[in-house]
Amino acid sequence: VTISGISTICNGQSTSLTASGAVSYSWLLGGQTSPGITVNPAGATTYSVTGTDAQTEGCVKAVDY
Repeated sequence: VTISGISTICNGQSTSLTASGAVSYSWLLGGQTSPGITVNPAGATTYSVTGTDAQTEGCVKAVDY
């Protein structure tokens, strides 16, 4: 599982983060389950996603961005 997106933004700005490499996703902040999310952090924030790959019998991998 990987997360891509702009890693540095200014206060008040938003950006999109996209997870890839799995079949289903669960983002730690907000509990969203889509591969892509839009974030608008008020300060330094770490975004974590867990990806599950049904093709390998439910293997799970978590990553931070």
